[in-house]
Amino acid sequence: MTVRAMSVLLLCLLALAAVTPVRAAGCDMSLDAPQIDYGRLSRATMVAEGDDWLLPPRTVTLTVSCPEPRDMTLRFRAPADDAGEFRFTERGRLSPHLHDGVLDGEAVALGPVDESARTAVRNGAGLAWLPDQPLAPLKAGRVAMGRVFRVQLDLQARVNDSAMNGRDATSWSFDGLIEAVSADVARTLSMQASVQPGSCQVDVVRHVSFGRLHASDLDHHGQSTHVPAAQAGQLRVVCDAPMLVAFRVPHDERSGTAAVPVDAGLAYNEHQWFGLGRTSAGEKIGAYALHWALNASSDQGELQVVRSLDGGRSWTASRGSVPAEHEGVEHIGYARALDATTVPLAVRTLGVTLDAEIYIAPRHTLNFHDEVEADGLATFEIIY
Repeated sequence: MTVRAMSVLLLCLLALAAVTPVRAAGCDMSLDAPQIDYGRLSRATMVAEGDDWLLPPRTVTLTVSCPEPRDMTLRFRAPADDAGEFRFTERGRLSPHLHDGVLDGEAVALGPVDESARTAVRNGAGLAWLPDQPLAPLKAGRVAMGRVFRVQLDLQARVNDSAMNGRDATSWSFDGLIEAVSADVARTLSMQASVQPGSCQVDVVRHVSFGRLHASDLDHHGQSTHVPAAQAGQLRVVCDAPMLVAFRVPHDERSGTAAVPVDAGLAYNEHQWFGLGRTSAGEKIGAYALHWALNASSDQGELQVVRSLDGGRSWTASRGSVPAEHEGVEHIGYARALDATTVPLAVRTLGVTLDAEIYIAPRHTLNFHDEVEADGLATFEIIY
């Protein structure tokens, strides 16, 4: 019984040895940059190509070294997409490209290999590397053997524009395994990036102003006094890439202080009047209405105002300036005047003028023992 048990054990060991692969002693693979970190990316640091954004190109030097001549055929294993390319994030792809191969100090051609015949399907100085496609150094159209093989690996990653439309920062990562199958060595190539969606900055270039008034300038017949604006307001938007931009006025910061004009014959609703604050005695000073100008300047030329009342799902063009509304869902954008569509145009820069109609409350409602400062203030929100 003891002898039989030992025999079974010996047979198992022999069978195990028969299927254990023989490792090429001493072969090694190195990448001079096995971990590629693109840092923080945005549209401003990437290049547009059609509907895609190209990440900055990177090049890695790949070296395989063996003590004895070996077959240097290489494979790149990583997830592939439906188009037969390497997948880079859910909405992107990676295009590896091998070039400038040197085998034992001698420049060689490169080519995809028919593994059964060990011959080149085609060859060249540089080739795109596709999923499940072995590439090898070639001499006379056949796979060349050697001790040291060095080659340059260009990496061009790209993502669809939709991948850049998130509101929050995100991270991208990619891992691929490069194998020299016959040499029984492999290394992982990792890529990562921190992605910041495109950003815009809005500045108030000029505030609305109506100068100074004297009590004697006000209407003496119980009506509100219309005061022409001394200067219109102006907003300027600068984006780091072409962006669809819209505006909203979420708040009148002087809410509850609008003294709606008396006998002015105006057809504004309560959300189109903005307050001018109160006197020290608590009296409402007046009200003003803002108008988005019909036209705006941009890096794409002159644009025309469009308006949405459903949060940006649909837009309508206007034939004139548009009254600004606060506390509502109104969005204001600017589109090409001649376009059939009224959707706001993607721009890098946009200059918008805001006109104002200002009315001071009837004189008999105000106490003028002290100087009164009319101080309207509204918050503008930029949506992109």
